[in-house]
Amino acid sequence: MKKLLLLPFLFLLAACPKKQAPLLSSDETALPNTTIQDSFHPLCEISKNIIAYVDANKDVFTIIDVEKRFSKKFWEYYRTHQGKGCPVICYGDFNTDGQQDAALMIDYKGVGDRTYPDNTPFLAIFHSYETKVEKPIIIYQLDSYKDHNHSVIYEQPEGIECYIETRKRNGKDIINLILPEKSGFLIYWNEDTYRYRYINVLDEAENTLPLTTLTPEVEADLYQLLKCSHFSWREGYYQIPDYGCWSQVQKLGIANVILIPQTSVFDTHLAWQKNQEKEGFIDSLEEKIATLSIKEIKKHFCAVVFLTNPYYLDYTPYLDSSYNPTYPYYEETFLLTNGKWSKGKTYLITKDREAKVYEQQEKYIDSLAKKYQPKITK
Repeated sequence: MKKLLLLPFLFLLAACPKKQAPLLSSDETALPNTTIQDSFHPLCEISKNIIAYVDANKDVFTIIDVEKRFSKKFWEYYRTHQGKGCPVICYGDFNTDGQQDAALMIDYKGVGDRTYPDNTPFLAIFHSYETKVEKPIIIYQLDSYKDHNHSVIYEQPEGIECYIETRKRNGKDIINLILPEKSGFLIYWNEDTYRYRYINVLDEAENTLPLTTLTPEVEADLYQLLKCSHFSWREGYYQIPDYGCWSQVQKLGIANVILIPQTSVFDTHLAWQKNQEKEGFIDSLEEKIATLSIKEIKKHFCAVVFLTNPYYLDYTPYLDSSYNPTYPYYEETFLLTNGKWSKGKTYLITKDREAKVYEQQEKYIDSLAKKYQPKITK
């Protein structure tokens, strides 16, 4: 094969079904009459911006020599099962900001209180590399960026035995790090913490987390929740206390049901003022809500339901509540506006994040109350 025009330090070879082709800068082209294998794939290109950044920071980063660093066993698997692409780089909008990012396996020497050997492979994510390449985010196991832990890259004495590719999850780009015939990691951006998290594929497969699909039958059940118990006054909204819709728990799960007034008839601030003038006004208003038809509820309120699927509930008769969720679990949001149900944000709740999720939900309810407040009419 004839020589290609490459930067001096770039000796990467990309994985292909039959032969390995050198990695090119995406801004470089081959010399005239140079033949590149038909199996060469565009994803094997590395942006000139990233190459320049790595070259300027070679005391910390070096690009992995693809030909030498991957094991023979890996190549046998990769050529059979992958057949295209490059094992060390993939592209996508990983942090959901609308700009292209790049994930690249790279040798990282470490900074701060911990320094790694010169050839320790890590996964580095370069955000918005097409605009300006800045210091990449290095992915560590245990999702810790303060304590320098192990890499998610799987390396044996025989060589590296994993590769990366872009994958879609809930309509968003994530990084799929594959350990051939073993396991892998799904690496995704957490919009709540503005950090990357990862989940072991085997853990996900063994602990499937089902979600509720919004079907006509589910919509009918959601309407029943609006009539399942007594609503109590809160500042800005009305709520069924303590997840009180137990009649529906085996069918839908545990439901936190909230009504946000859209008309002055049930405005909570006006109700509080009138209750100061005449004690018992709020009680009478709550009783009036209990008599409303579904049609009348849709006229005066928008509704929010935070729903925990029955899959996550354990029957515990010795506790105050007979059904309680087990960690981790999902809590889904359903919103009734303009007479129609829609599905909103889904919250993954773990024991250490439960309080934070509830704070997020409170802010969400407050934002809806403020949104509809200017629209209140008689």
